[in-house]
Formats: sequence, C-alpha cells, structure tokens
Amino acid sequence: MSFRDEIRTISPPWLQDGYGERLLYALALQVDAIAEAARQGVRARAPGAEGTPSDALLQIGRDRLIVRGKYESNATYSARLTRAFEAWQRAASLEGMMRALQSLLRDADTQVRAITWWALWALIPSWEAPVAYEWGWQDAWSWGWPGPGDNPPTYWDWGQVYVVIYPTTPGQWEQATLGAGLTLGSGAWSVGVAEPPEVVQAARLVADQWRSAATRVRVIISWTSDWPSHPLGAASTYQQADETWATNHTVVGGTAVPSRYLGAAYLDPVG
Repeated sequence: MSFRDEIRTISPPWLQDGYGERLLYALALQVDAIAEAARQGVRARAPGAEGTPSDALLQIGRDRLIVRGKYESNATYSARLTRAFEAWQRAASLEGMMRALQSLLRDADTQVRAITWWALWALIPSWEAPVAYEWGWQDAWSWGWPGPGDNPPTYWDWGQVYVVIYPTTPGQWEQATLGAGLTLGSGAWSVGVAEPPEVVQAARLVADQWRSAATRVRVIISWTSDWPSHPLGAASTYQQADETWATNHTVVGGTAVPSRYLGAAYLDPVG
C-alpha cells in the first residue's frame, strides 16, 4: 500500500477527479519516495536483513571495524557484521585475533595456528571449530634468544606472537618466488606472496586491531599444512624464526643458508 494509492480516498470530492486528482497523485509520489528512502535507511543499518542494500555494507563495516576479506561474498560479510559486537568481546585474546584473521580467508577448511614466545600453541582446524591448545618446545620460535651471550629476553620477546594462516581455496594468497622482484617493507609489507599490497596490509591491519596491547604479531601465510611441526617434536624440525626474519638468507659458518621456511610468506610485524 502506498500514499499514491490511498490519497484519493482521503481527498475531498473536488480533488478526486480531473486536475485535482492528478495534482494530489504527483504530490503523493514524492511522499512515497521519502518513505522509501526512510525505509531503506532503517534497513541499511541491519546487515543481513531482507532488503538491506549491499552498498551499505562498506559503511557498516567501517562503523563496526570489521575488515572485509578480498574473497568474501556479501552474504558472508553480512553474517560477520551481524556478529560483530559478539566478536569484539574476544578482542585482545589469542582466539579473537585468530578468528578475525581467519575471516579474511572465509573458507570452511581454513586453518589458523598461533604460537607464542612462551611456547603456547593454539590451532583452529576449521571455521568456527573450537580452539585446541598445546604446550610446545619452549626454545622454538624464541626470536633469536637464547642467542650470542645468552642475553635475557626483552619486553617484546615475551610479547611475541606468530599467527600462521593456511589458505585452501585456489587463488587465495598465491605464492610467489622469493627474489622475483619482491620487496620487504616500503609499501609492500611482505615477502614471498603474490598479492596486492592492500590485501597484505588488510591482514596486518586485522592483526593490529585484534592483538593485545602487550603483544607484537607476525603473520605468516603457509602453503604447507604440516608446517611448522607438531609442538612436541624435536626442536630441529621447527624451522624456527630468528632475528634474520627480514632477510632471505643468513651466514652460518661461512655458508649462506635460508633464514626462513621457503614454503611460507612472511608479513611485516605489527605492534
């Protein structure tokens, strides 16, 4: 039912026919347009509701601080926006940060692993699956400590967190060959991944949004499902990180050896 359909019934007799009817009908059209704009404005605030315009999702996402993944459809992004306030209750927790990063690769089989400096390993095996926690090898992923002279860990050593994302859908986070014109930093923010800078920066932005204020996060994209190895395995199988993260190779005993696992891409840290 609309104003243009009803206006004739509430008009006096001399405005129900001829020029009077036409005039009121034209005025009612404008009232209908105003009412429709108001209706769409109300619906635009409710992502996922029937009739919500898709072009409103960008503004809602900015308001609720939910970064949209490159591969997300309107339906999946709307669902995340609907649960935004619930999700933000987990902010600054390991699980909250892992699930926020997992959302950028919205896929039922996407796994996310987090490794802390103090040897806590966390794994989300699939979308919305419970988090599995394990204690691992304490000296692995210690970011260069113990090192020369066994210097004590710094503040940021204790707060170091690594998050490993495992893409499964073809085309998501395509791997690139190291040394093929890729740079680290200066607007690229990664090495070993063939993605536009804005896609890489989105992952860093999400990690920075959801991390604890006392942590520094390094995001890794791995195309090897069993890397890094099980936390109870031998330390030599970890391919552990070290202080040479920002270089492809380091010199050990006069010989250049890879300083990073070549089956993964490394994003610049945040925090």
